[in-house]
Amino acid sequence: MSNRSSTGLVSEIVLATSRLISALEGEVEALRRGDIASLERTRGEKARLIRSYEAKLQALQAQPTLRASVAPAIQADLADATRRLQAAIDRNVAQLRAAAEANRRLVEALAKAAAEANERPSYGPGRLGPAAALAARAGRPGRAGSAHYTPVSVSRQL
Repeated sequence: MSNRSSTGLVSEIVLATSRLISALEGEVEALRRGDIASLERTRGEKARLIRSYEAKLQALQAQPTLRASVAPAIQADLADATRRLQAAIDRNVAQLRAAAEANRRLVEALAKAAAEANERPSYGPGRLGPAAALAARAGRPGRAGSAHYTPVSVSRQL
């Protein structure tokens, strides 16, 4: 293989790496904004970019003579692109973990609120608030706060 072929393949890897970095950075921003729709739209493209990157890298690794013929400057570009990719992956993983933790806390808070709401009656003596207490003191029969309560059906399913 010629030096031009190796340079071409490595240049393709550098380009694929840059595109993958952009996709990962876009995902991090979408996660920060909570933009799930954007994540869903770009998932296929990110998967395609990953497959392309891996295929090009495997092609280079499968040809030791080709890899050895890469000019030092091009090798430096590839090393730099690889470092930037690793940094983007680290940011992406950190943001995914933060989003997962935020979701876990939200689910726990909702479950706790539902459990607390389930323990408290939704109507009955003492649950009608200040207006009902005033009406009861004023002796207005048939008003909130009187001795007669009308049951209300409450769904306790989430």
